[in-house]
Amino acid sequence: MFDKLLLQEQDLERQLQVKRQMPVRDDAAEVDAAMGVLDRMTSLASDQNNLAAIGSLFTGVNARLFLRFTEVSWGNRKVNRVAGEW
Repeated sequence: MFDKLLLQEQDLERQLQVKRQMPVRDDAAEVDAAMGVLDRMTSLASDQNNLAAIGSLFTGVNARLFLRFTEVSWGNRKVNRVAGEW
């Protein structure tokens, strides 16, 4: 039993050393950075004609948009129109 506790203590000491070597997070800096990104996102989303900016917005938030299409007649042609979301 004592040997088992000794091995567990050594394992916990190793884990503690690893944790001590990890960089310390600065929560305030992370919040400031996230708020800056949010400010840029709102300005990107406000211009509906700037499709490149909207595309970078989707990339920045790692968003995916899945749409369903249906074939419709448009004059003499058949085109695909958005029918809904998945």
